[in-house]
Amino acid sequence: ARILFVDPSTRAVGLTLNQHLLRLNVPPINVKVGEIYDKSRVLRVDKKAGLFLEIPSPTPSPGFVSIHDVSDKDVKNVEKKFREGSLTRVRVLGVRHLEGVALGTLKDSAFEGSVFTHADVKPGMVVRAKVVTVEPFGAIVQFSSGVKALCPLPHMSELDNIVKPPKKFKAGAELLFRVLGCKSKRITVTYKKSLVKSKLEVLASYADAKIGLVTHGWITKIEKHGCFVRFYNGVQGFVSRSELGLEPGIEAESVYHVGQVVKCRIVSVVPTSRKLYVSFTMSSNRVIQADTAKVGTIVSGVVERLTPATVVVSVNGFSKGSILNEQLADHHGQAAQLKNLLKPGHEFNQLLVLDTEGQNLVLSAKHSLINTANDIPSEISQMQAGAVVHVYSSSFCFSYIIINEQVS
Repeated sequence: ARILFVDPSTRAVGLTLNQHLLRLNVPPINVKVGEIYDKSRVLRVDKKAGLFLEIPSPTPSPGFVSIHDVSDKDVKNVEKKFREGSLTRVRVLGVRHLEGVALGTLKDSAFEGSVFTHADVKPGMVVRAKVVTVEPFGAIVQFSSGVKALCPLPHMSELDNIVKPPKKFKAGAELLFRVLGCKSKRITVTYKKSLVKSKLEVLASYADAKIGLVTHGWITKIEKHGCFVRFYNGVQGFVSRSELGLEPGIEAESVYHVGQVVKCRIVSVVPTSRKLYVSFTMSSNRVIQADTAKVGTIVSGVVERLTPATVVVSVNGFSKGSILNEQLADHHGQAAQLKNLLKPGHEFNQLLVLDTEGQNLVLSAKHSLINTANDIPSEISQMQAGAVVHVYSSSFCFSYIIINEQVS
């Protein structure tokens, strides 16, 4: 035996005969918390303590079910309901590593619903929960398994500028929610009907953001140059003013409000830098996709970052494109002024593709080139003797002759 503890006051000594403790090995438990194991065998029945089981994980693992977890109802004669050698269904609640045993439950309520532990919660899933408490900042709700979540005040109603919880949020009320996010066991849900009943695909990561994807989000901030939209699990996107679908002269604040649920279309994404650009207009006719963004075509782009010599933009279908400083405007003075005003998030509605360098597009914002894009030759075959065509200067080369004078 191995000594577990010594109590000096009572002179009691605790011993163990568990083989993994005697040999100081890892206990032979190969179960996952929350998993259901259908054919667990009852090894022993203790009418005062509960059931000892053998759980059929990859290697059989010892399990124990307390007398309080064998049924949702009180069981007076547990030895009559469960026989040694019989098979039963168990859900693992946890693991006691010192004893080397898994703790489980046989309650029918433990097998109902899609959420049992925090690990079962996924962004975008629709769940039914009971209101536990209502606070000024929101409501604490509880799933049938006991897992709790927060429904923030702005997500307790479809209305904007909500100042207090709606009357239907009362302790004990069962409502239908959709999970907004789950990070570090902190779960948030929404009661907004347009989100709960949405049939569109859920966007819960930047990696899942595909160009052309249409999904629902909600507005978190409105500015003069556009607005910010939040999606599930903390994903955030930006909508430039030109993509708001507004008529000229109409302010965004007069049409949209913070907290409003909107249908969005993904127009550009850079997953590595967690940058996402979306549109409120569902038509993408003016946007050229990756496979058609050839030399001479017109594309749109969003400023990603500025370098001393170029402006790097995100272009639909391409990871990035670049605009040289001299290609920002038709005149050098205007180009310099525009460069000073540019910030990440600014959108160019029209850019001309001058060249391609791998996955990078060489672009121009010059109106003189954009307006005559169809007249600029893109292939040698388009050049004919005597033809008048539109061109632009790419570089200057000064040639000169070196004369060596021989002195005799």
